[in-house]
Amino acid sequence: MSNTSSRPKKLSYAIITLLLVIIAGVSGYFAGLASTPGEQTTVTATVTTTVTGGVGATTGEVIKWRATTWSVPGDPYFKVIQRFAEWVKILSGGRMIIEVYAADELFPVIETLDAVAKGTVELAEVFQPYWGSQDPMFAVLGLALPGPLKSGPELWYLNEKTLDLAEKAFEKWGVKLVSVFNMELYEPIMCREPISSLDDLKGKIIRAGGFSGIFYEKLGAKTMFLSGGEIYEALKLGTIDCAEWSDFYSNHQMRFYEVAKYALEPAPDGTLHVQTHIVYLVANPKAWQELPDDLKNVVKAAAELAFQWGTFYMDVMNRRGKALWIREGGEVVTQSPEDVKKARQIALEIYVDLAKHGGDVLEYIKRVIEVWRDLGYTDWANDLEQALKSEGLI
Repeated sequence: MSNTSSRPKKLSYAIITLLLVIIAGVSGYFAGLASTPGEQTTVTATVTTTVTGGVGATTGEVIKWRATTWSVPGDPYFKVIQRFAEWVKILSGGRMIIEVYAADELFPVIETLDAVAKGTVELAEVFQPYWGSQDPMFAVLGLALPGPLKSGPELWYLNEKTLDLAEKAFEKWGVKLVSVFNMELYEPIMCREPISSLDDLKGKIIRAGGFSGIFYEKLGAKTMFLSGGEIYEALKLGTIDCAEWSDFYSNHQMRFYEVAKYALEPAPDGTLHVQTHIVYLVANPKAWQELPDDLKNVVKAAAELAFQWGTFYMDVMNRRGKALWIREGGEVVTQSPEDVKKARQIALEIYVDLAKHGGDVLEYIKRVIEVWRDLGYTDWANDLEQALKSEGLI
């Protein structure tokens, strides 16, 4: 029989050990990145220790859950949920196993929230903007909208300031918010022809959806939504002129530089169609309630580790992807100061339209203003606050 009273302390030891190994793995990655430019390198954080006598050390039934995601194998984002599953197994001493399924493998991505609510899968990493047209709260949740945020630590702070609103939003859809889980990086826009400013997008047909589509339509472009697998061929055939998809590394992996090598990226203080934003981990409420408390803590700890590791991994791979993009003959232009102002004005219009929904949507946007101001994005905060006041919204 295991000594259950010792579990919390031994779990802490396991987490500390794991963190040290992750740091070592990330450090090794940076060394490899510097030594062999042009070659793909994989971050390795192998755990060589065994958790014994603590969480999961008891004999008995192994709990098996299924988890799904919006990303696909080979995508850097998919590696984060794979690592999460590995850490759950390690920290639980093998008591809990999570089987990971890629986007559309079990059901269409757009059915993810319903699938979790019904218990088809117990866990899911959700890309909330997919439901933005049905629920305005999901349009602002995690801020998958234009804005100045560029890093994981900034998103962590945003999550701390808005977690109660996020929990409430997911609860309305019948799922339990477990943790902040991943981050989706800011994205460039890729085109078949040279692009040096936002004005060059006028009249272009752009692959974009949701509020990204609204952003580009306000610039005078026409938009068309295509799934990820359709983008390459559409660019190759000229069905579309440009596309927004993901960060530089993911775009490079999709070989978009072969058919749309001209890219426009946001300035450090600027934005295009989206800033870096939060992706959450949600669970089926009944399955979560029935999970032993120590395993709930394991899942939460592994999710937070996944987020922390992912912020290193995504940032490095994005910079790596940009270098590879250029090496393959791609061209990258950084947004000009004039375009920074133009994009911010369009972003403010989008936020004001959303704020008119009132309720939690307006409250979330008000907290975003505070977060931007706290993080030093004073112009963004002041301009959005003034725009809301001009409309009588605050």
